[in-house]
Amino acid sequence: MIPEDASRIFRLMSTAFPPIHDYIDRLSDWPATKIVWCKMLVAVKYEDAVTAVDRMISGEAQPPQASWEIGMLPAHIRGVAGRVAQDRAKVLSAQASQRLTFEKNQRCGFDNYKSVASFWRAAYICNRKGLIDDVQLNGFWQDVVRFNRSPQEPITVPDVLQDEYKRVLSGKSKSAFESVFNSVPQ
Repeated sequence: MIPEDASRIFRLMSTAFPPIHDYIDRLSDWPATKIVWCKMLVAVKYEDAVTAVDRMISGEAQPPQASWEIGMLPAHIRGVAGRVAQDRAKVLSAQASQRLTFEKNQRCGFDNYKSVASFWRAAYICNRKGLIDDVQLNGFWQDVVRFNRSPQEPITVPDVLQDEYKRVLSGKSKSAFESVFNSVPQ
């Protein structure tokens, strides 16, 4: 954060919390103190400091109240801004994890063997149940081959297979799949 941004933060804090303004008015050398305080906030992102002040205003974080706490105003802002940055990092990490999970579930190959295998299993079960014919089953086999050849291509499950695909993925179709195998003449 640059000194001008830090000055804005101090102004915002002293406006929101008048005891801070009173404390600053009583300082014998405010310009020198301000320079040191600005240096203390150099590593803090301005947006995090603004959010920290907003949290103090909303009551989500405790503002400095005693004069000794106000004397440590930059450290207090840094502490709350650090929690803001941690919260943001957690959200970004969760979003990245969700994105990777989604992409993994859309990819084929070893990474996504379960989805491709479930797709084929659902097609096979639907064929055995008479929901699709052998020509459609062959077309779905071509899809499986295509999914494995181009791992970046998303797996698209046709409507006719959706319900069975979900059951296979959840593990609820295991008995139905086994009954299909058991019904095949030996």
